[in-house]
Amino acid sequence: MNFSLEFSLTDIAAWWGALIASAVLAWDVYKWRKRGAQLRVTAAPNMRVLNVPGVPESDLFVSVTAYNTGDQPSTITNLQGIHYKSVFHKLFRRPNTAFVVVNPGFGPGLPSVIPPGGVWQGGISQSELLESPGPTGRLYCGVSTSTSKKPHLVLVRLPRPGAAQQAAEADGRGLQQHE
Repeated sequence: MNFSLEFSLTDIAAWWGALIASAVLAWDVYKWRKRGAQLRVTAAPNMRVLNVPGVPESDLFVSVTAYNTGDQPSTITNLQGIHYKSVFHKLFRRPNTAFVVVNPGFGPGLPSVIPPGGVWQGGISQSELLESPGPTGRLYCGVSTSTSKKPHLVLVRLPRPGAAQQAAEADGRGLQQHE
């Protein structure tokens, strides 16, 4: 068996054209998948709100922030949360409690349009969260939008009841021991 590979200039041009066309097709598919509103959501517990009329400064909130990093606007329709009793309940999608916040504690009302590059921020009363689903388990908070079928949720790590007081007492005892 004798193999001979001979390529003419036309064969090389045809292969080059096929390679470039395939790369352009892959790039177009990538752009098509990434176009539209792309939301990135963060949630931070233990936040106090200052200088907002009607909101006491002693109240604690879970601050939920949504950033639109895409190239099209999106409308936030709901601020919501889901509480699971354990990791296994989350794995099998069996929530203990699901809730929607109709009136965020601060920030613009809902629904709210986020332009490309825009930011939206709202809050959920932390005292109600600790009473309602309970202090244990996994709490996810986030937003629902008009451009996505699934909500954009992130894990929120709430402090255990009395943890702040225990930490303060431990710091006080620690200072007394070192003196």
